Amino acid sequence: MTQPIASCIAAGLLLAVSHGPAEARITRLQITTVQSPTFEGRTFGTGGVVGTYEKLIGRAYGEVDPNDPRNALIIDLVLAPRNASGKVEYAMDVYILKPVDMHLGNRKLFVEVNNRGNKLFGAFNGAPITNDPTTAADAGSAFLMNQGYALAWGGWDPTAAPGGSRLTIQVPVAHNADGSLITGPSYEYLVFDNATTVQAGITYPADSLDTTLARLTVRQHLTDTPTLLAPTDWQFVNAKTIQLLPAGTCSGKALSTSFRTRPEIRSSRVLDSRQRATSSPFCGTRQRTTSAIRTRWPARRGRRSLSRFRSRRVT
Repeated sequence: MTQPIASCIAAGLLLAVSHGPAEARITRLQITTVQSPTFEGRTFGTGGVVGTYEKLIGRAYGEVDPNDPRNALIIDLVLAPRNASGKVEYAMDVYILKPVDMHLGNRKLFVEVNNRGNKLFGAFNGAPITNDPTTAADAGSAFLMNQGYALAWGGWDPTAAPGGSRLTIQVPVAHNADGSLITGPSYEYLVFDNATTVQAGITYPADSLDTTLARLTVRQHLTDTPTLLAPTDWQFVNAKTIQLLPAGTCSGKALSTSFRTRPEIRSSRVLDSRQRATSSPFCGTRQRTTSAIRTRWPARRGRRSLSRFRSRRVT
């Protein structure tokens, strides 16, 4: 089913080109699911002038050159596994809604940057929010379809959970040159605003559950001087969860924790934590998307520091 549908899309809807041998680029587009028409055959536009829409779901496969200086901002890219041509590969979900007859559309593409793999265009489109719009009701007032837009989404967030029709991306796991795991310091800021919560999840898995190797501080307000808690005042329930001891010690206060993280789940994924520079099948140049993560690269020592500043309430 990848041909001739994928070829038609690549030629008529998607622009996946390279502007030089070192650019990130899409190497293959595979459409695995087609629903034509979708939205239960509902027609769009005044008097149905745009006609029906169809849904295309699949995967886009791409690669980046780890030797390109422009890709140096991608964390640990040079330590990632490479294919036979020396490139680092990745694959992302793609989801497309478009007029069945593209000649009846407005020849414009609406691309939404999803949030943790979730589509959010529903409210803008005057429709329910869903990750897999299928029924006539799912199109709502069809603000975009009535104007003839094609709509497209691509996975970009390695932390997006699979399932629920969320859009995901698969990126390789990097290791040190000797094959060992890459670890680095991580920092998180949490807010306990009640008297009952004593546990909180952390973004990156801890490399060790020994609290003497980590730091946990507490303060009443953000501008207060933080107080360091003793290692016996808290514990790691597991690599992704911390717990206060005794229960309720810091309720209603702000916690800051720093620890070394291991790479099996997220921090090892090859991505730039400030700006991502992967090619999308929906544009001809590399996209750069701001993230909440901040990284530091002490160039002389070749070390990396991975910290995620999370200002969130724990309930």
